[in-house]
Amino acid sequence: PWPTAIPPGCQDLAVNGGFASDGGWTLGPTALMPFYTGAPNPVHSGARSMAMGATLPTSPNAASFSSIQQVVTIPASAQTAQLRFWYYPISNAAADGLNRQEAILLDPWAFGETVAILWRVTENATAWTSKAIDLTAFRGRTLSIYFNARNAGDGTRTALYLDDVEVLACGGFTTLP
Repeated sequence: PWPTAIPPGCQDLAVNGGFASDGGWTLGPTALMPFYTGAPNPVHSGARSMAMGATLPTSPNAASFSSIQQVVTIPASAQTAQLRFWYYPISNAAADGLNRQEAILLDPWAFGETVAILWRVTENATAWTSKAIDLTAFRGRTLSIYFNARNAGDGTRTALYLDDVEVLACGGFTTLP
């Protein structure tokens, strides 16, 4: 999964971050429904990844979010916290438009209100890229980790494959077995 294993004294709070089975994630019911996938689609490690957005030439040309989310609680006693993931972006849309790939923190207790936009791009790397985002400022909070591939329905296509998602909380608490 990652170039380095989970560091000593850290705990991965994400459930099913490798998408090896169904579960752990809430899939948004939209026109461009996200789905668990495997080869020949991009997979970073293991047998499966998560596909979001207009992944196929036959995907509908629809204005749609295509999202997954998972609720995590970052321990207040953690010294540091970090979101790490691998992504494979595909897009033929212009940057800074309505088409995008993103990671957002939502408040599950406030009707999904946006807490922070962690990462928002429109990329077409068609290669696996790693991303690490500091979540230390959110210690002691229960949050939804939300990933999305948004399409504007304007004839362009944006997709996002996601794999090996980790929410690491490190130091200052007892690691669960």
